[in-house]
Amino acid sequence: MSAANGQPEGLGLESDRTEFILDLPLFFFAGAYMQLIEYNDIADILELDAVDEKYDVFCLSAAWNDLEQLIGYCLSERENREIYTVKDNRIILDSICISEIIQIEDLYLKQNITYFTVDYKNKSVYFVPCKFEEHNLLVVYKSGFNKESFPNELKEALIKIFFYKKNNLRKMTNGEEVISDSCFMEQIKTDINFYCRKRL
Repeated sequence: MSAANGQPEGLGLESDRTEFILDLPLFFFAGAYMQLIEYNDIADILELDAVDEKYDVFCLSAAWNDLEQLIGYCLSERENREIYTVKDNRIILDSICISEIIQIEDLYLKQNITYFTVDYKNKSVYFVPCKFEEHNLLVVYKSGFNKESFPNELKEALIKIFFYKKNNLRKMTNGEEVISDSCFMEQIKTDINFYCRKRL
């Protein structure tokens, strides 16, 4: 405990500057990252101080948002419903890390398509025969990661951004100057480029 104000020691944050954080319940900061990675697991690995849990959860949630912005899509597994037009007997899905094709419906023939081949690496679905050419298809599929498939490269990037956020929060709440480091985020993006959505 700090002798000065009776508050627990930790990040060295000024209480008047962090009241807006302390007054909020812990679950307020817990975001989508909890579907893929547990805070307690991160805390154990990084040996985080329990006194700083609320700040750390806040920074972890902010780091997760930054990571999703860098790669250009939601990391957590989700169901997508999208319409595509068949060209050259195939469609190329927008999402990355496709895990399951649930349903494909031909909106012209008003029927489900049950015979197709999926190239998960290239996000492509191939159709035989070619009677679906130029048809619009409603595709329902799952994409994203679960706890078992979440890549180590993205975990490492998340931890790096977390420490970057935590250091900036400490500076900000203590009245120190916070300088945005665009080079840091660009390096992170380079490190995880394989997982980033490619834009034309």
